[in-house]
Amino acid sequence: MRQMIALWIAGMCLLASTAVGAEGQKAVRADKVMGMPVEITVWATDATACARALDLGFAELYRIEQLFSVYRLGSQVNEINQFASRRPVVVSPEVMGVLQWAQKISGISNGAFDITVAGYAWEYGFGQGDYRVPTNARLEQIKAWVGYKNVMLIPADKTVLFKHDGVQIDLGGIAKSHALNTVRGVLKKAGVQAAMINAGGDVAFVNTKPEGGAWRVGVKNPRDPRQLLTVVDVFGGKVLSSGDYERFFEQDGVRYHHIIDAATGKPSQYAMAATLWLPENSQVDLPSVTLMLMPPDKALALVQAIPGAEALIVDAEKKAWMTPGWNNKLKITW
Repeated sequence: MRQMIALWIAGMCLLASTAVGAEGQKAVRADKVMGMPVEITVWATDATACARALDLGFAELYRIEQLFSVYRLGSQVNEINQFASRRPVVVSPEVMGVLQWAQKISGISNGAFDITVAGYAWEYGFGQGDYRVPTNARLEQIKAWVGYKNVMLIPADKTVLFKHDGVQIDLGGIAKSHALNTVRGVLKKAGVQAAMINAGGDVAFVNTKPEGGAWRVGVKNPRDPRQLLTVVDVFGGKVLSSGDYERFFEQDGVRYHHIIDAATGKPSQYAMAATLWLPENSQVDLPSVTLMLMPPDKALALVQAIPGAEALIVDAEKKAWMTPGWNNKLKITW
């Protein structure tokens, strides 16, 4: 059997070998789903089992996209944005569950995480690609529409209602994390021996690494994403990353990125990047973008309240903040 190498990097996966060995047959498939590159790698008993698992995994991603896309006509999130300011919009139990999850994260982060910043993001051109810097007056106008408490959830009726005209939501990173969870469940049900799912740089794992040892996840340097800042070793769970290098534009020497502070309407200035490891069945399923929207000390305190979780945050001054389990273990290379 040829040696197998697996190094996952935010936004990219480097993999070598399609050999069959004690760990079974390995297969890889990639596509663009939910507006991002997705790559799924599976290990199973034979090529047929691999192909079936990959079919099921990507079918699940397409299903999630149809539910949660902001832009796709007919998606439940699109329907909410079109009509929830005028009437209650009926949603599926799954969408209601993710909306409740988002509200929980907003609550424990004191509003730092907020799905209603979609209105701000649109003004900067994120989504349509027509980038511009909105005036302070325009941001102030939109501010009246922003705030997670403007989204009313009625679980008994499975309905969503906005308190004001102008409110918009984008489930973004939390929908991506949900997709990792559901695809992982589908692959487990399909009986794979092991799997890795890379959705736009967020990576989830099924079972242990087939050849033994830790899964190795590369963390991008936020100021030179072609290079690695560090590598983390994990045993299962999922690794989530966010950064100001993912979607941004520059104007007059200022970087404007897509991670918007709900309080100001401007790109968050607390951090350049954040990487979070959550063990499987984590008590709190925290989106990594939350760590970009809080002072690093408060963000680390939030992570440390989650049993087993670890985090790395690079602040605006390039200082690396780490939870105790990673502190002095990760080698940071600029």
